[in-house]
Amino acid sequence: MLLPPSAPAPQSRVPSLSLEQRSALADVLDDLVEELLEQLSGETAWTTVERAVERAVQTRTDEWGQSHLEATAIITGLAEGGNIALLRAAGAALLDLGWQARPLTDTPPRLVARRQGFAASATVLRASLAIIVRTPLVRFAIEEA
Repeated sequence: MLLPPSAPAPQSRVPSLSLEQRSALADVLDDLVEELLEQLSGETAWTTVERAVERAVQTRTDEWGQSHLEATAIITGLAEGGNIALLRAAGAALLDLGWQARPLTDTPPRLVARRQGFAASATVLRASLAIIVRTPLVRFAIEEA
């Protein structure tokens, strides 16, 4: 059974951003991820192994021209069970940083969070933890040369 496509957010609620505003939004996104990673850096699961953090930022756009920036941080090289401990620590860190966070009863274990239009998730992977933070929906204005 095919589901009908979801409706776009109302135009009035999706701001159009200039290149400068987009850059500022990307900076805020980077700061939110950095703040969370800094909070996690003192956790036992983080400090007891030789781990690495792979980071990436990308833009995702839907069929209605609504976009969001998405920052991913994957913490790899965790000891067995360290990913679960770090997921719990990520939930506590998000709450401490003013996010509204809650666990999901999915497999693999994960949590979701929201804060001032931003969304975050943390998911347990094999010997790692993936953290994704997304901006609110926006439209990117076409800049004229």
